[in-house]
Amino acid sequence: MNQTFKIKDLGDLRYFLGLEVARSKKGIMVNQKQYALKLLTYACILASKPALTPIDNHEKFSSTGSVS
Repeated sequence: MNQTFKIKDLGDLRYFLGLEVARSKKGIMVNQKQYALKLLTYACILASKPALTPIDNHEKFSSTGSVS
């Protein structure tokens, strides 16, 4: 292919289309940590504190939408 097209070797893949690629002896790991951090920063919720339980565990809901 190098004879037909100009190809430039960019080295090992590390980041592509929002995916971070890490290689080890065990295999290849792909994650979206940087993408998730950018989304949280953009939404201004990066410094938010997580809630242990956002709703009461003992609430009963019905298909009509009313709480019993």
